[in-house]
Amino acid sequence: MEFSFSSIPTLFTSPEVTTITNLFALLGGITMIYQGASFLKLRRYYKRRIKELESSVSDEAVYVINMSGHPMTNSSGNWLNGKMVIDVNYGNIHDMHNLEEEANNVMAQLSDQILNQIRHGKPVIYALPGMSILAQVLITKIHAISGSFPIITYATKDGSSGFVWKEPMDLHIYRTNSRPERKTG
Repeated sequence: MEFSFSSIPTLFTSPEVTTITNLFALLGGITMIYQGASFLKLRRYYKRRIKELESSVSDEAVYVINMSGHPMTNSSGNWLNGKMVIDVNYGNIHDMHNLEEEANNVMAQLSDQILNQIRHGKPVIYALPGMSILAQVLITKIHAISGSFPIITYATKDGSSGFVWKEPMDLHIYRTNSRPERKTG
């Protein structure tokens, strides 16, 4: 068969080429349907997972680790009832230049049983110290041990009754819910 430019239009309309082109189009369509179904399945999984995380994790928590230096006696909504409060006394901060060591000293006061709970992702509520920089370092340390952001509580002044411990806030859920606000590139 001799090649000529006049034979090009007939080359692409031959039955063999048309069949191959149709097969590639069909294969591309099947691939797109599969990818779409996989995306929907993954989306359903993450929506369900977020709902599981949003279920009241603080109700499941058995331990409240009080690193605040203040007594935990009064809580809003009585969420503290039935929880075991473990007071961690860190005293005065000795070295502001070495907050990592201070955070390690605070965490070293926890028993192996509680550290095991944290490592295995069991919900634990933390009452963090009022010193914000130490609290930030402790959140990082807790995240490193547990693999997720902690559940925290904080106290607010409540007129004549002193301080009231607020309902726990799950920072992991807060981060997950804030992800859509993240701007990229």
